[in-house]
This record gives sequence, C-alpha cells and structure tokens, in this order.
Amino acid sequence: MPKSIYIDYLIEQPSSNHHYLNRLIKILNHFISIEPSKKPKGFEKHHIVPKSWKPEWIKEPDNLLKVPAKAHYVIHHLLWKAFPKNYSMVKAFKEMSHRHQKQRITIKVFDILRNEFSDAQRAKARKRVADGTHPWVGPKNNNRRIDNGTHPFLGGELNRKRVADGTHNFLDGSIARKSNAVRITNGTHNFLDGKITRKQIEDGKHPSQIKKTCPHCGKSISSGMFQRWHGNRCKSKSVLAISIP
Repeated sequence: MPKSIYIDYLIEQPSSNHHYLNRLIKILNHFISIEPSKKPKGFEKHHIVPKSWKPEWIKEPDNLLKVPAKAHYVIHHLLWKAFPKNYSMVKAFKEMSHRHQKQRITIKVFDILRNEFSDAQRAKARKRVADGTHPWVGPKNNNRRIDNGTHPFLGGELNRKRVADGTHNFLDGSIARKSNAVRITNGTHNFLDGKITRKQIEDGKHPSQIKKTCPHCGKSISSGMFQRWHGNRCKSKSVLAISIP
C-alpha cells in the first residue's frame, strides 16, 4: 500500500485537536516527499500509524517513514497534542522525551505530560480492576482465573497439578509456606538438588533454619533476611540515629 493510505487512516481517527492533527499530517507529507532511499546517519524509522493502533501493520514497509531524530521527536509531540486522551500517545511521547536527552521540553509541557500520563495510567488501572483483570484484585480474582483456566501460570501440566493439589505458590502465602516446609523436610524441594544443601538441613545449619535477632528492632529472622534487611541496614537504626540530637 502507498504511504498515503496510512496518512488517510490517521486523518479518519477521532481527534480532540484538529489544529495539531493538521500540522502532523503536513510534516508527515513533507518527509514522505523527500524521504531518502536509504536511512542516513541521524535518521530514525517512524511508524506513520502507531504500532499500538495497528499491530498488524508494524512490519509493513510503507507504514515506516525515515525521518531525522529531531523530526521524530516533533512528530510524537504532535501525536500527543492531536490525541491527548490516547494513553499510548501520552506514553510514547513521555518515553521519547526521556530518550532524547538533548531535546529539552519546558517545565510547563513536562508538567502537563506527567499529569496526563498519570491520569491515563490510573484510568487504565481502574478499568482493569472493574473487569477483574488487574493483578492486585486479590485471591478471589486469582482463584476465579484458576477455575476458568485463564491464569497465566496455568500453562504447563506441572502447574495445573500443583494448583489441583493445593501446593502452587500463587494460591495462598500460608499454603506456599506449609508446602515448602513439607518439601524441605522430605527432600523434594526444587532447591535441594545438592548434597551440601541436604547436609546443611540435616545438621540444622541451613540459612533458612538459622535464626538471628536484630539488636535494633528485636525481630527474630533467618540469617539471609538478617543480612539483607537488619543489622546495620535496619530501618529502626536509621530512625534512632535521626531522633538522637
């Protein structure tokens, strides 16, 4: 298909700002008319119809336009201005702004962009919560997805077996901890492949069995957790250091 087909597709999309859409079409038509046969140094490939709108057109050669890096930045700015309510356009220009370090946007533009991006993210998250696809909806949602077979961790036979017998670690934290304790005791845990690990468990010297008490917060935890979160790294120590004049 000729590149004009993709330009026409952009024009047909509902836009809340036709002024910026017209400017976008003009700059795209300009670079179509002077597009080099090979990509020179400093040029980038731009999808005339955004990838998020038409994934099936991503590899279409006529949907790709060779433009200078600066023009690529301007085009994405115009896409955002022409379609400000489109989450993908807001996200694309925000990422473009970070990638092109030499292209400094004003404080006002950045503030508007950041707020619109945050609003779009919140709206997307609320929609996923409403339709029950958000990962933080809770155990009920996960159980429902397990029951109807749509949970992403039901891809393999082993996972389905673990879900069926209640030992899958994504079912419930308490089930996972109980399951791990049983598997460590009977030597079937997948982290017990080595002789050294099994010997440590038999002798009671495995890091998960050794408990240490943090002198700052008083918590009794495994040696691994102690090294990672307590001792000199304990948050209680930092609080005390700040409070002492």
